[in-house]
Amino acid sequence: MNNWELAVQQPPGKAHKALDPILNLSSRHLTTLEREVLTLGLKFAPMPKKIPDPLEFYERYHEQCQWQYNKLIARPSNHPLPELIEEHLGQIVSRLEEIKELRDPSKIKQYYHNLSQDHQKALIALRKDRSLTIKPADKGTCIVIQDTTEYLREGLRELEDKETYVEIQEDQTQETAREANTLITDCQMKRRLLSVFEKVKYTTDLSEVRPQRLYWLRKVHKTPHQLRPIVSCCSGPTQKLSQL
Repeated sequence: MNNWELAVQQPPGKAHKALDPILNLSSRHLTTLEREVLTLGLKFAPMPKKIPDPLEFYERYHEQCQWQYNKLIARPSNHPLPELIEEHLGQIVSRLEEIKELRDPSKIKQYYHNLSQDHQKALIALRKDRSLTIKPADKGTCIVIQDTTEYLREGLRELEDKETYVEIQEDQTQETAREANTLITDCQMKRRLLSVFEKVKYTTDLSEVRPQRLYWLRKVHKTPHQLRPIVSCCSGPTQKLSQL
């Protein structure tokens, strides 16, 4: 019996508080280096090889704003932005210049990487292993490692609940995005609740929208372990509308 079966078949009762920040339910044995890397947390950011220039980010952001705005009002993509938008973007430039001044490489005595070479190799090995699914626990700071096949099997079993989930025959992403954009236009044109800049900000680009993603987090604080469904709306049809 593997760790996954032991976790699922625990007798019901009050769950014990796990002291180990890593709950390995997979069939893979983690090395000491891999455990040390995972203990840093899923939000840990390895240091890049070089410090990025903040103004390079702004140049790409400015081009994207210009392209999206001109696309909405059917103008050539190289047409300049209105003064109101340029003024707002200028404030961003001022802040980025301050950040660049603080992060001037000439003022940094020595540049250290926050991971050793062995830990970097362990991190790369975990990222390349597609047989593993690594997710945070539903509550707390615990990291749950599962076999991808078992993770998918449990998720599909949850979707078989016909009282909670209904299967649709076609993708409704584009239709939902158009309805969201219609609401944004109505707020800006008819009700005067939004400015032109806000309309551009909250309008969804139909060429970049994608279906929302469903994933599961394990409730390790309950016995037996249960799954909590989470819907990721990143780049979804209602993501920008939800920011209002």
